[in-house]
Amino acid sequence: MELQRRSNQLPKISGRESKKRYRILLLEEADARNNRLHNTLINYGYWVAARLPVQSDLVTLLAVYEVDIIIINVQTLEPHVIQGMKALHLNNPHPVIIISQQDADEIITLAVKSGVSAYILDDIEPQRLPSVITLAKARFDQLQLLRQELIDTKGKLAERKLIDRAKGLLMKHRNITEEAAFSSLRKMAMDKGQTMAVVAQNLIDVFALIDGEA
Repeated sequence: MELQRRSNQLPKISGRESKKRYRILLLEEADARNNRLHNTLINYGYWVAARLPVQSDLVTLLAVYEVDIIIINVQTLEPHVIQGMKALHLNNPHPVIIISQQDADEIITLAVKSGVSAYILDDIEPQRLPSVITLAKARFDQLQLLRQELIDTKGKLAERKLIDRAKGLLMKHRNITEEAAFSSLRKMAMDKGQTMAVVAQNLIDVFALIDGEA
């Protein structure tokens, strides 16, 4: 089985297919239906960066191959592969499409929780493949956006807590109003060229030392 290593070059595609330039990592069982899926991907203009046997260490695999989408084509989805998808989702998220004959609610639920963007039961008609890939990529992108927004929101809440705590300490130690404490924090941040959250954490650390020595 010929493998194509990490590459930034894509095949030349003309016409409407030129828009479909996703790099695909195709993981299949040894008897993967007479190359049907692989040939369909090629015919629709996708770049199959590698075609490999199904394996669980997807994190290491994605350190070797630069791809946009992973397609796993199996009869049954083994638990160790699901664990590999979960690790990938935590460390290096990618859209994952599962094509399997395993119609089990528990397995499908585990796959979705592990970051699978699409789960296709049984085989897939060739003409449906582009739509499945497009939808899976769109769903993945949307979930990643929501995930980042959640991270940003949590970060802002954490920063606000630091600032509020620093303000309280300034008010206590300097006997000033909340407005004056906030203005003092903002001025220190501007003078030092740091964010207010960084200045707030530094103040909290300093006051902790002072209170500890008192």
